[in-house]
Amino acid sequence: MSKSTIVYKTREVAEMTKKPVATITNEIRKGNIKATKVGKEYLIPQIELYRFLGIETTPQDMDRELYIKDLENKIRVYEFKIKSLKNAIESVENVLRY
Repeated sequence: MSKSTIVYKTREVAEMTKKPVATITNEIRKGNIKATKVGKEYLIPQIELYRFLGIETTPQDMDRELYIKDLENKIRVYEFKIKSLKNAIESVENVLRY
């Protein structure tokens, strides 16, 4: 798995597919879903999940998905920075009032 590969935990796949975690784990053990075991948890690449669900993807689809995830992460960082800046401004305003 490359660093840019989107992966899901067994629980996440179970929630997305509305199947019990045990069912997903059994599918992994049977070889129907390819996953990597890390500690006690299986990590399932997104492309493998799509294959299992019968969803066809292209490299462009995967690139687009990774780009969107990157943008979502950047938005979260900016939201945090904005919130921190607002708090700092409020603190300065409170100091200036007194």
